[in-house]
Amino acid sequence: MAPLMFVVMLCVALLLLSLALVLLLTELLGSILAALITVGMTMLLISGIIYVTSLRGTIRRLQQRLNTIYDVSTIIVLAYQRATSLIATISKLWR
Repeated sequence: MAPLMFVVMLCVALLLLSLALVLLLTELLGSILAALITVGMTMLLISGIIYVTSLRGTIRRLQQRLNTIYDVSTIIVLAYQRATSLIATISKLWR
């Protein structure tokens, strides 16, 4: 129950902080639309930075997996080519 209340209180605090920032910028800029756009773009930028930084490790692990898949598929292709070459050589010897 405590973590849920923490999350709820965090959301409420962020909403109140956003409202206070919009009201402050409205007073400074003289336009509520400019204040809303400024606060919205700032929050969008912050959330984008958090999103990219939190995904950096996941993207690195995905690249490693893809490299492993590429290496294994290269080995399989080489084995297939050698097997078909061996079968072709054996079939020529039998004729």
